[in-house]
Amino acid sequence: MRPPVDETAIDLLRHQIPEFEAQYLDLLDIYDEDLTPEVVFTELADYVTDLLVTARDEEVLERCFEAIDEVARAADDGRQLVAFSFLVQLSDAASALARPFFGPVAADIADRLERSEDIEPIPTRTE
Repeated sequence: MRPPVDETAIDLLRHQIPEFEAQYLDLLDIYDEDLTPEVVFTELADYVTDLLVTARDEEVLERCFEAIDEVARAADDGRQLVAFSFLVQLSDAASALARPFFGPVAADIADRLERSEDIEPIPTRTE
């Protein structure tokens, strides 16, 4: 049994991208309680790559990248999750096709990856 994992990222994806639910449920069948956000985001990278390469459903792609930005802002270690379990998993061709869909956070993370900079979490404000 694995230690508890922050499910915020997965919950956001499931809510914003219902078209991805079948892939998520397949992963849940395979991994059961060992399913991690990293595995889900790697599968999302494959799903998005297929959408990009086949030029299908631009509206779903837009929602995928909106969700990616939201995860990067909201989830614990969200920026690292987006960087290393999603963006790095995209092929060079898929990454080039995805660029126009990037929101500001995904674009920043992608730029940092290209420059081999650290991907720092978004600082939380303390008052």
